[in-house]
Amino acid sequence: QTLDPAQFPTTASQDEGSELRIKAEMLLESMKRVSYAVPAQNTNTVMTAMCLQAAGGQLNFAGLDGHVLAWDKIDYDGEFELLIPKNTVDKMKSLGLSGEVQIRHNKTGAVFITEDFEIYTRLIEGGVFQVSDTIQGTSVTYGRIENCPAGCDDKGEDVYRGAVSGQV
Repeated sequence: QTLDPAQFPTTASQDEGSELRIKAEMLLESMKRVSYAVPAQNTNTVMTAMCLQAAGGQLNFAGLDGHVLAWDKIDYDGEFELLIPKNTVDKMKSLGLSGEVQIRHNKTGAVFITEDFEIYTRLIEGGVFQVSDTIQGTSVTYGRIENCPAGCDDKGEDVYRGAVSGQV
């Protein structure tokens, strides 16, 4: 069930900040590939979020729980860093977004806009884990997961997956 966006007032903070656009199919595919590694609860709040980090011509999607790192990337020009809460990611996956997604964000919140939906969320505050730094020096493979862990799409999808050793 979703609510009519007209019920929510537009604040100045939602209109200030950055804006980007991405195809819904690309956004959702990457979210599905990574979301299983984002725990619903953790003592480190940053780990309860999916990291979207754009830099160097690519958009990284990353989730980690301290033991498992799931990572996906797509080509993207631009620079930004967002920590999207797990419940927002799960809701977006369930809505069946299509077309183009406009993402407006600032330091505290983001809104994902399509022709059919407006999804408002508060961003997780804290340091964004540096995806490229974390991946360097670890064993990251691109492959097919035949027996996905609970919460993963078990259709044998191609995903980036690596083991994280030590503290992240």
